[in-house]
Amino acid sequence: MAARLGKVIDNINKLIQGMDEEKYNNGWKLDAAKGNIAFGSALYNWAISVPQMKKTGIGFDQVVDYCREGKMKELAEKVPLYIAVNDMVVKFLPSPIAAQRERVKGQSGTATGIAPSEKAMATCDPNGPVAFMINKLKIDPHAGEVATGRLFSGTLRRGMELYISGVVDTNRIQQTGIVMGAERVEVEEIPAGNIAAVTGLRDAIVGSTVSSEQDMSPFEQIKHVSERS
Repeated sequence: MAARLGKVIDNINKLIQGMDEEKYNNGWKLDAAKGNIAFGSALYNWAISVPQMKKTGIGFDQVVDYCREGKMKELAEKVPLYIAVNDMVVKFLPSPIAAQRERVKGQSGTATGIAPSEKAMATCDPNGPVAFMINKLKIDPHAGEVATGRLFSGTLRRGMELYISGVVDTNRIQQTGIVMGAERVEVEEIPAGNIAAVTGLRDAIVGSTVSSEQDMSPFEQIKHVSERS
């Protein structure tokens, strides 16, 4: 099992190195000893990483014993998946403010852009114009059609009139919420950097760019940013 997992890690490292060798050498390389890898089961909600092994005393041998005995619930209580994953997210993933500058730079050729709207996206500015990329539409039996996506700049609020790419008329936001796991939690407003879930964008489709500005050309680049992300 360890050998098979080692091959998977090696293959992923080769992909990362092929995409950006400089960043691979400066911290992007996956290494279980550093704690940026977790082994677990999303189905049974358990996971272990090297830091978690040291804290709990549960390693591969113990995991195999729990699995053979069918004690998945007990294993999930001792080493919950969310702890291992959240620890890695907090320690290794950059915040939207840090990461977004790099994403936008990769498209516009500059970290700040030329137009104020590009600068707002690069800095994840909650006070800038709205730039919202929809990547999922879902029908809620109570709320209707819910549009989910990444908010690159600006702040979403109920009642806002927003432009959708390819549509002349504006759409009014009815409800604003954020995605928490599998749940949608309603909030009064959503600042840039969040994954937003809103209702009322009746003309939106997957891939739509939503903006507070009628001229949406500066925001079309976020389609490519989203694809790369």
